[in-house]
Amino acid sequence: MPATPDKLPQQQGSDEIRIRHLPGNTAGRDLVVGDLHGCRALLDQALHALEFNPATDRLLSVGDLVDRGPDSPACLGLLLEPWFHAVTGNHEAMLVARFLSDDRDLSARDMHQANGGSWFHGPGHVASDPDLATLLQRAAALPHLLVVGTGRERYHLVHAELPAGRNTPVVTDAEIDAGLPGVALDPLIWTRQLMSGWAPGVPRSQRGLSTTYCGHTPEPKVRRRRSHVCLDTGACFGVVNPGDGDYALSIVERTGRDCERVHRFAT
Repeated sequence: MPATPDKLPQQQGSDEIRIRHLPGNTAGRDLVVGDLHGCRALLDQALHALEFNPATDRLLSVGDLVDRGPDSPACLGLLLEPWFHAVTGNHEAMLVARFLSDDRDLSARDMHQANGGSWFHGPGHVASDPDLATLLQRAAALPHLLVVGTGRERYHLVHAELPAGRNTPVVTDAEIDAGLPGVALDPLIWTRQLMSGWAPGVPRSQRGLSTTYCGHTPEPKVRRRRSHVCLDTGACFGVVNPGDGDYALSIVERTGRDCERVHRFAT
């Protein structure tokens, strides 16, 4: 079994859910990007257009760096950058399951391959590429939930959606700060209840919950429901099949309290 990283970032949470905290960015901007799925060239074009400055700006990802698109290893390479932060997506979860089992878990292997993982060739691939092994170790240590900043400038990243709270449709900041004890992990990575389809009557925000950026459920437009902002606008589908729908890469630019701008980069 592959070794775990020598030193993991400090995290809190239940035995299953890893919660990581980042301070607010007082030096520059935070850019929050939707599901990349191997579309590194499109991301690089977007960062150039936004005049991204790695000395002061940060790039944060809602997960699903890999699979389906043309360059999964290059997207995984972002994990080496000090200005990049991400939560784990279901595609990282599938990839890591294969990596940790050395493809002995055939169901994990088949599931990943069936969902865009054909670029990864198992133990032989890792043995021939030490850099890939390092990146997979980092992917295995990604948090499931990022809490960025404090007070009114606070926001979160999760891949799919936050689960139900004790007395609210979705957990609150207070429950997150308590570490989400007893909460199952699956909704954070796999669930598509909140962002699927048309949802008349679902409020854009929920009291007690800071803005929470997510992905996982692709549709051409950014959606806002119960303080969640879904940024998966299907970039990989537009890259792999040009002209197939109004898909794009979506990036939120944050420059301080209540200062948010959504950018779309067509494929």
